[in-house]
Amino acid sequence: MDADKKLKLIKRNTEEIVKEEELEDLIKNKKQPSAYIGMACTGRIHIGYFVPIMKIKDFLEAGFSFKILIADLHAHLDDRKAPFELLDKRVEYYRETLKAMLKAVGADIKKLEFV
Repeated sequence: MDADKKLKLIKRNTEEIVKEEELEDLIKNKKQPSAYIGMACTGRIHIGYFVPIMKIKDFLEAGFSFKILIADLHAHLDDRKAPFELLDKRVEYYRETLKAMLKAVGADIKKLEFV
């Protein structure tokens, strides 16, 4: 996929790109660009999660490696919504569910990493 197609893919359904020139430079000049999102595991995953899932798919399709941080400590500190005893289970639930959602929309998750 050429740089213009990658840029168009990343820009679609995107509200704002802070520095578009920086994104263009990254796509054109970096051999393996990467992107990242953080999610606090505070509750059940719902249909609204498909919004970031579709954008993650776009980045993966454009050749980016992608990292998802499941913010377990943040979830605990967020008004104690996630007790420490549940954090490991919630992290695993998020990891497996997000992977399944990405696969369901046809994303190739070889370059996906959870941190």
